[in-house]
Amino acid sequence: MPKGVYDHSMFKKEKVGIECPMCGEVFFMIPSLSFKKHCSKKCFAKSKIGGKSNWRGGRHSDSNGYILIYMPAHPFAFGKKVFEHRLIMEKHLKRYLSRKEVVHHINGNHADNRLENLQLFPNNGEHLRLHFKEKKC
Repeated sequence: MPKGVYDHSMFKKEKVGIECPMCGEVFFMIPSLSFKKHCSKKCFAKSKIGGKSNWRGGRHSDSNGYILIYMPAHPFAFGKKVFEHRLIMEKHLKRYLSRKEVVHHINGNHADNRLENLQLFPNNGEHLRLHFKEKKC
């Protein structure tokens, strides 16, 4: 075989049938490192990962390490969930935080929601100023 020409048939893999966890439909795909779990974007959006959740309470951490609490009645809830660190600051201040206010984790651990580890900023600009000062030091 000439240099630079590859036999692509050696990379071909057979498709595998997978059952969608949302609708039960069997779909076929080539196995890879990024394993597709749903048959369509519509089913993905209905899943826990994509949006509509089967989660009905308690604590849950997101992909960034923040703890979320199921509180559908909260005025600033998004997807029926609220960040725990914001709830703790609201309870301490005995008022709701505005959308502009930012709660900062002093030690950088997003799951450490002790009141002594939380600092309130009136807006994100003030919050970012702190981070720029930290980077300069």
